[in-house]
Amino acid sequence: MTVEVTRREKSLVDFAVVDTSTGKTLVTDYIGSDAMRWFLWWENPSRLWGYGSDLGYFKVFDFASGRVTSSSVSDATPVPQFVWDHLPTSKQRRYRVAPALLPEN
Repeated sequence: MTVEVTRREKSLVDFAVVDTSTGKTLVTDYIGSDAMRWFLWWENPSRLWGYGSDLGYFKVFDFASGRVTSSSVSDATPVPQFVWDHLPTSKQRRYRVAPALLPEN
């Protein structure tokens, strides 16, 4: 899968997740303004995190099992270290870092 980010009029950031093998668009969404802090990050090949500061956009998308699910990230949701590191300091106080997964032996 790939993420395609486009800029719409007035500095608005849209994105789409596309299945590269079929060309099918799996998800489209609007994350906020390009003048504010935002990011999209693949935690692994089937899990995408998105954050946009101006709208309070904070979602995680799962693409496992041929289905697409998305959910808003709540204060109780542990976030990966990379995600936490890229949040504003005010948001870092609200979220905790998920324990790192240890490689299997």
